[in-house]
Amino acid sequence: MANQTKQAGTQYTRALFDVNTINKEKRTVDVVFATENPVPQRNWDGVFMEILDCNPASVRMDRLNAGAPVLDNHSRYSVANQFGVVDAASFANKEGRATLRFSSREDVNPVWQDVQDGILRGISVGYRVWTYEITEKQGEIPVYRATDWEPMEISLAPVPADYKSGTRNAEDLHTVTINSKINNMAENLTAEQRSQQITEAVRAAGFTDAYATELISDEAITVDGARAAIIAKLGKKQPAENNKPQTTPAPVQDATTQERAAEIVHAVRAAGMGIDYAFELIQTQNLTADQARQAILNKMAAQQSPAQKPAAAQFAVTGQDETTKTRNAIITGLSLRSGVSEKEFTPELVSGARQYRGTSLIDVAKECLQRAGIDYKYMDKMEIVGRAITSSTSDFPVLLQGVIHKLLLNNYQAVADTWRRFCYVGTVSDFREHKRLRMGSFSRLDKVKEDGEFKNKSIPDAEQEGITAETFGNIINVSRKMIVNDDMNAFTRLAQMLGRAAARSIEIDVYSLLASNPTMSDGVALFHNTHKNIGTAAVPSVASFDEMRVLMASQTDPSGNDYLDLRPANLLIGIKNGGTARVINDAQYDPDTANKLQKPNLAKGIFNNIIDTARITGNEYYAFADPNEEPTIEVAFLDGQQTPFMEQSQEFTVDGMQWKVRLDYGVDAIGWRGAVKNAGA
Repeated sequence: MANQTKQAGTQYTRALFDVNTINKEKRTVDVVFATENPVPQRNWDGVFMEILDCNPASVRMDRLNAGAPVLDNHSRYSVANQFGVVDAASFANKEGRATLRFSSREDVNPVWQDVQDGILRGISVGYRVWTYEITEKQGEIPVYRATDWEPMEISLAPVPADYKSGTRNAEDLHTVTINSKINNMAENLTAEQRSQQITEAVRAAGFTDAYATELISDEAITVDGARAAIIAKLGKKQPAENNKPQTTPAPVQDATTQERAAEIVHAVRAAGMGIDYAFELIQTQNLTADQARQAILNKMAAQQSPAQKPAAAQFAVTGQDETTKTRNAIITGLSLRSGVSEKEFTPELVSGARQYRGTSLIDVAKECLQRAGIDYKYMDKMEIVGRAITSSTSDFPVLLQGVIHKLLLNNYQAVADTWRRFCYVGTVSDFREHKRLRMGSFSRLDKVKEDGEFKNKSIPDAEQEGITAETFGNIINVSRKMIVNDDMNAFTRLAQMLGRAAARSIEIDVYSLLASNPTMSDGVALFHNTHKNIGTAAVPSVASFDEMRVLMASQTDPSGNDYLDLRPANLLIGIKNGGTARVINDAQYDPDTANKLQKPNLAKGIFNNIIDTARITGNEYYAFADPNEEPTIEVAFLDGQQTPFMEQSQEFTVDGMQWKVRLDYGVDAIGWRGAVKNAGA
């Protein structure tokens, strides 16, 4: 039989305490969480015997060894329900063992005491299976061997949770690969009936008779298996569902109904149809999952013309576009509500966002659950938000991140920084020190005499300065209470402040470096008489400005062979002296010749920019050459990323969401020839 895929959720099985390993001081105890003993389970096809392959190569252990939680009866939605963590886990002698460490929180003490007293003995392990190898023999219960599986968490449970293996939440589904080794299960159909039904199903899906022949020729495949293969084949050609807002059905009442509903939902999604059609089929009494699959195929056949591909392929693009449009509209609407100007968005986005400008956060969470096919009618507000945050199919975290990121960048760019006007902007590829080289030069070409020979010249040594990027950042927390209370100002304000803080961080570091007068690679301070970039201390004047011009133009290359002929471009000065500096730089005549004969201003227009800042509190002032011509201070960004980076973190111990905001950059002096300092007076 050909390999198949199925949808399955997190499963549960018993584990055993090893009471002899209790360590009261460390609050630890070992459990045997997996053996290769067959255990009865239930899935989409009914009862089977499951064997968890305990070969270490068959088990994904990263999650368990990264500190997986020890929970109260598999409850993932509250910090209070976490009793501890898994300290370590491993496999040996065909069994998996784990060391559990219990929290020292006061509310966990009674639980830990009950474990020591032998009162709490029930342990259940939550795990996911990614690949089964199935052995089926007629008249016997099939055996499912999990050859690729992943333990997720370990729980204390009053009743071990094997019975839960037949219950699945829609948002918990994942794809399992089924490798059938033997299939002799009778279908009670004649060969002619089987061929006819498979052919009808293939034609209804819009595939050729050649594909029907291919399925029929596999004698092990059943009609149901053929239909599953057809829908899986269709599912590979388009997204899983049409994502427009849908209504949800009343909750199912028993495990059998849940299994039937899960099969129908999966089949409808694989066909690229809206989830509302799935619920229409679910609510049709006496309609089996098998009959629902045939109805899906018939509906697809009716919707296509002979010249078209299967209709599901057409629905996919519309659904994807609609999802993107809705997501962008919500992000834009919430951003506008948070104070972002309409000018930041295109007219189309603003128009589409109007319906969401007044939408509360709890209503956005509901819509995200609805679009993900999750019924929230019986949840309270805290549960709605919790599911919207933790569900892997919900857009809610993405939407909030979009709003926060927009606010963060807007405020980062809104800060009127000054460093960009006199610093060089560079890039580094990692966090190691990166060298900035300045080569020496030859003084001139040597004269070659008649009958003479050309002389060799050694390459002059280069000057080396270094710069290293570091990481700077903070965390934005959005709790469920903020969302339930619709308190957007609480976290949008954090985003705004962090955006401005990111911009100010670079500004602060540049001026701190300047004030520290760092030591260069030659062992001399950045501004020093040895570097010939210190002017005669004086108040800003025509004479002091002209002296800066002369000092800078007189700098030579590293070999001392030639003048660089640099010119000042930017004057950096304290805010209290900024006005005087502008007068001197712009005056037609020398301002120092008041009540005397007018004298032309020798310093007129020396500087292209006068940068006055409160970050310089003393009387000192600096002249800088164009940083692209002769850089003095460099601000280097990791991989050239000049804006803050955000990444989401959903820690189990956080009752909500976290976004880590970081900016990777370095600030350092990489040369001295392009700057002159005057200490002032």
